[in-house]
Amino acid sequence: MFKFRFQTLLKVRKIRSDEAQQALAEAQRTYYALQGERAACLSEIEGSGDELLELFRRQARPIEVSMFYNYQRYLQHRLGALEQQIDAAHAEVEKRREALIKARREHKAMERLKEIMHGRYRQEQERLEMKVIDDMAVTRHARSK
Repeated sequence: MFKFRFQTLLKVRKIRSDEAQQALAEAQRTYYALQGERAACLSEIEGSGDELLELFRRQARPIEVSMFYNYQRYLQHRLGALEQQIDAAHAEVEKRREALIKARREHKAMERLKEIMHGRYRQEQERLEMKVIDDMAVTRHARSK
């Protein structure tokens, strides 16, 4: 019966591949969450133009206009911070993607080695079976004479 001598290493490589897949998924979730926050912030910035018009229309007090501009600056600052976080998250996704590719490649190499070794084992077993059959035929032929 065939027993792959590197079975433990194969299992370790499979586990590493699975862990790399999970790490990539987590990095992607973070990236997409930040993209969602960015979209919400942009939406808030775009919608604030109407708020400014409303402030001027109802002749708001100067403190309200000042608070509005402070809020606008905060949104712009928040947007800049989100852009930096998104860039960092994107870099992390790419790093994790490369790690996953490497882990999968290593796992696939071990799978291929297992297939090759199993094929050699089968060939050797077939060769041994043929030898036994040949020996039996020779013995039977020798007895019949």
